[in-house]
Amino acid sequence: MTNTHQQATITIDASNIPLGRLASKVATILNGKDTAKYEPRILPTTRVHITNASKIILTGKKKEQKVYVTHTSGYLGGQKRVSIAHKIANPTKGYRDVVSLAIYGMLPPNRSRNKKMLHLKITE
Repeated sequence: MTNTHQQATITIDASNIPLGRLASKVATILNGKDTAKYEPRILPTTRVHITNASKIILTGKKKEQKVYVTHTSGYLGGQKRVSIAHKIANPTKGYRDVVSLAIYGMLPPNRSRNKKMLHLKITE
């Protein structure tokens, strides 16, 4: 018995779209909730390709105020804070990192989240 899963690729142009709206739309697609055959236990085969990630809109004062916080385990005061402006200024990751973190945060925190993120491709 062979599996004949067809992988669809959805291309989204991120020009002039707010970051949160883009992330919620992509998270819905990666979860498979946009199809009629949605089942929580089955990983969807749809791939998402985001183009023009550097042209997204950051609404409000996000460029000045938004901070990403991570923790290092085992050390006192091991909290790391990185602003969104610093992440955008990174020449290797840039806007791709900001968009992928927004999408990652909107996916449900279970074992399949990393597998769903492998179906995402972001270009600037």
